[in-house]
Amino acid sequence: MVKIDYEELPAIFTIEEAIQQESFFQHYRFIKGGEPEKAFEEADHVFTGVARMGGQEHFYLETNACLAIPKPENGEMEIWSSTQNPAETQSYVAQVTGVAANKIVSRVKRMGGGMTVIWGTLFTSRLINVLGFGGKETRSIQLACIVAVAAKKSKRPVRCMLNRDEDIITSGQRHPFLASWKVAVNKDGKIQALDADVYCNGGHSQDLSGAVVERSLTHIDNCYKIPNIHVRGRVAKTNTVSNTAFRGFGGPQGMFIAESYMVEVADHLGMPVEKLREINMYKEKETTHYTQSLTDWYVPLMYKQVQEESDYWNRKAAIEVYNKEHKWRKRGIALIPTKFGISFTALWLNQAGALVHIYHDGSVLLAHGGTEVCE
Repeated sequence: MVKIDYEELPAIFTIEEAIQQESFFQHYRFIKGGEPEKAFEEADHVFTGVARMGGQEHFYLETNACLAIPKPENGEMEIWSSTQNPAETQSYVAQVTGVAANKIVSRVKRMGGGMTVIWGTLFTSRLINVLGFGGKETRSIQLACIVAVAAKKSKRPVRCMLNRDEDIITSGQRHPFLASWKVAVNKDGKIQALDADVYCNGGHSQDLSGAVVERSLTHIDNCYKIPNIHVRGRVAKTNTVSNTAFRGFGGPQGMFIAESYMVEVADHLGMPVEKLREINMYKEKETTHYTQSLTDWYVPLMYKQVQEESDYWNRKAAIEVYNKEHKWRKRGIALIPTKFGISFTALWLNQAGALVHIYHDGSVLLAHGGTEVCE
């Protein structure tokens, strides 16, 4: 009854292949401040390099799971989902079942944190979102919609819990990243400019990839004041699983790029990277390249304190002696500062609300729209 003709097309799997074939999603962001072109012309040294990092699988204790309970009144439905995003669960279930959003009640039993690991190992059948860490921010929605459609059609409760293979195939990973960077620096170690092209592998659909690459651009300075900067972010479109949110949401990738060029520059200048970090570290009330003033800025103090209290330099010297004396067994030590943002560039997401009921017997009921685990 059906005849299908297939045309084999070349597949794109890596960011390098996507760049070569100019396969990108339309999402494009950049941050530019100062006069980077002039800074590169006037600096004592200009160094270039490439930073790469692969993906990472979500491996929460409970895979994606959902229970849909249809109600007899006007298409109403109750959704119990192991999701980090009950609002989007409500919105999309309403769309696929053809009802208004107020007909759908979206519930999450509990989410994330150390204590729920214990609960998760004992009662995984109770739809507990254990350590979602991004894997259940958007990719849980597809299962909720499938279950909801089945519940609507059968008019009976429907429950589904993915096995580990199904979950990994459909949920997406932490985004692989690639960055080509150029840094201008003077002889004294003071960084003058940064220019970088940053790419993340979005997979076959954009999902949250645009926000992830955008966040990496705001962390590409890490803790270092760079007066002239021009960084650009693109999302590579490839024939792989659609990647999604993962703990840090682009922040760790941006800071990895930062520490990559810091190590490279320090090697070229012949100075310890710890010294290069101290020279370039932000000071109180200085402004980042995304125009935020740093207040309550204690990273330099902490950086110095940790070195002193851990006897860092004596331990580092001892490790260097050990590594020279041992051919096959090596040791290492590192101290890396971190500046990690916790707000959203979509300002309307930076809000919260709560409703508190105090009853006559003194008991309290708290209803809130927040969560104890976030990106």
